[in-house]
Amino acid sequence: MAGRSTSEHREHLERLIDEAEQAYKRDPVSYRRKLSMLAGLGYVYLFGILLATMALIALCVVGVFKSQIFLLLLVKKKAGILLIGVFYILVKALWVRLDEPRGYKLQRKQYPRLFAEVDAMGEKLQAPVIHEIVLTPEFNAAIQQTPRLGVFGWYKNTLILGVLMMMSLDREQMLSVIAHEYGHLSGNHGRFSSWIYRVRMTWMRVMAAFDQAGGWAHVIFGKFFDWYAPYFNAWSFALARGNEYEADAVAVEMTSRQAFAEALTQTHIMPELMDKYYWPDIHKAIAESPRVNERIYSGYRERLRYKAFALKEKQELLDKALREKTGHTDTHPSLKDRIRPYSEKLTIPELPEVNAAEELFGDRLADLLRKFDSQWADDNAGWWRQRHEYLRKSKEELEKLLLKRKREKLNNDELWNVAAWTEELKPAIDPLPYYRAYWEKNPDAADGNYAIGRLLLDREDPEGLKYLDKAMANHRAVVPACQLAYSFYKGKGEETVAESYRLRAEKQMDLQNRAAHERADLYEVDEFLSDELPEEGIADLHKQFRAMKDVKQVWICRKKVSVFPDEPVYVLIYTSKWGKSHDELDQMIIKNLRMPGQYFVINKNGSFAAVAKRALKIARQVI
Repeated sequence: MAGRSTSEHREHLERLIDEAEQAYKRDPVSYRRKLSMLAGLGYVYLFGILLATMALIALCVVGVFKSQIFLLLLVKKKAGILLIGVFYILVKALWVRLDEPRGYKLQRKQYPRLFAEVDAMGEKLQAPVIHEIVLTPEFNAAIQQTPRLGVFGWYKNTLILGVLMMMSLDREQMLSVIAHEYGHLSGNHGRFSSWIYRVRMTWMRVMAAFDQAGGWAHVIFGKFFDWYAPYFNAWSFALARGNEYEADAVAVEMTSRQAFAEALTQTHIMPELMDKYYWPDIHKAIAESPRVNERIYSGYRERLRYKAFALKEKQELLDKALREKTGHTDTHPSLKDRIRPYSEKLTIPELPEVNAAEELFGDRLADLLRKFDSQWADDNAGWWRQRHEYLRKSKEELEKLLLKRKREKLNNDELWNVAAWTEELKPAIDPLPYYRAYWEKNPDAADGNYAIGRLLLDREDPEGLKYLDKAMANHRAVVPACQLAYSFYKGKGEETVAESYRLRAEKQMDLQNRAAHERADLYEVDEFLSDELPEEGIADLHKQFRAMKDVKQVWICRKKVSVFPDEPVYVLIYTSKWGKSHDELDQMIIKNLRMPGQYFVINKNGSFAAVAKRALKIARQVI
């Protein structure tokens, strides 16, 4: 995919996915044949390179024993190191190790009812055995297959259940969720589908390993993976989405249409309801006490039990979810498409009087919640104290500024702090007037325009778009502002306008990627410009470098950059006293130097000597 823009890359993937889905519907047999060949091609390529590398290493070993000249040639050309490096990267990538799911491993003897339900489901579906069940604190459910032998398989199947989800659903709804996850492994899915599902997950991990390896791995495998990765991903995407529909059918078969529809509805709206009504109360408590909340999950259970949610707000969230369309970024279809085969009209289920966690865990649920409460408190106690102290000090500063505001005009930083702290610390007070006060003094500032635009769009006020458009005069605001505008128009069903903002954001992302590349290092083709620093800036650098005893001379210039040229990249060239490590001095200077903008530090006689020689033709001497 090298050379393509972000938009071209996305559009290419979307075309491939559409092509694959049409092929899947038109001729499933031919589609599966091509997909199996694609899956096999990846393995043939990797194992072919691995075997060829092993053969070359063997030939090198034989050559070394037969000829000293061959040994010297290997050392000089570093061919042996390259071959060993390739072999290591291949084996490391092929022997993918997936971390074990984190959470509380449930024991069969302690939770017999849950295991009985899962065993019965697996037996009826003729699915592979679930080796363990892990309870996590998240609002989620999944089955993870952990390959014990990398790409060679021998999978360990783990059912992962989120306790927040289990406390939000009743027993039948939760069993429907488990049945859906089990459906990915079941005989109903078919051996081929299950195999491709595992291969898809495996290749995601393999390609991630190659991305992390970088260097040689990209040179050797980059061209193949640039073609293969998007092609296999897109072609298998159609089957993966089909598998989601099949897993839904399994869920309905194992429970009922009603349980499936209610579970799907509840899992779409409950996280947003809790984000709005439960977690803000937790964050509010941080300001009230430095002592960490030790009942996060127990409190969630009580919140669900004793406080109902307004039907109107639940309906609004459901309507929003139903407006979302099936796209190309997630193999899961939209809520509307998943529900359509099983229910013509959705009704919002009430929270259960006895939830799935209470029914399946019984009296042990309280102990499980205490374990999660304790773990959360241990993990977050330090952060909680720091956050409390920050909120305390910020509140004090805000009160001082509000008093000062009554007596005199505030400067720009003070106006901004009043607005930002009011929004953060006083949710009952509308921060918009304070942001407008800042904006009146700084009508062209990106931060003020973005804040006002964001708040207005949150209130469904289209006037916010005017402020976002003005904020985008600053290139750093383009992507987040476009994301807000895209979501706004998408929610209104105005796809064409929403798409224009997405294209603008993607174009900006391409610019940012180009900027990041040319600013990532110093290259042989770089050109240099005068530093253009004011005399007081040079004087400040002179003072700082004089305090660095091991530095003898310093020069400064700018690297010429084509993207965002108004944001300079400085190059500092120095000489040092004899016997001092260049690497250590580089790090010492970077650690202690204080100057605006990005900068590189290189030694005149170090590994960047050629670059330094060219830069010195234009550089100004500091000391």
